[in-house]
Amino acid sequence: MPEDFAGGGSGQHTASAADVPAAVGDHVSLVLPWQPPGMTAGASGEHLEVNYIEHTGVLEIRHVEDNGGTTVHLCRRA
Repeated sequence: MPEDFAGGGSGQHTASAADVPAAVGDHVSLVLPWQPPGMTAGASGEHLEVNYIEHTGVLEIRHVEDNGGTTVHLCRRA
């Protein structure tokens, strides 16, 4: 992830989601543990809520922070 979240660093951080399936069917709804950039493994209570519905072509990813804040990302297949 080429972002400098901490400031003054190398500009490179690693982020990861665990248990991501290699393929999904026409609908999927998952909750994935999330390790934010710069955090050590297991140090975060954050997670990603992922929903995909093939017939609408919409992928919704909700990033839920440990303090309850939420950021929503939507992708629509062209």
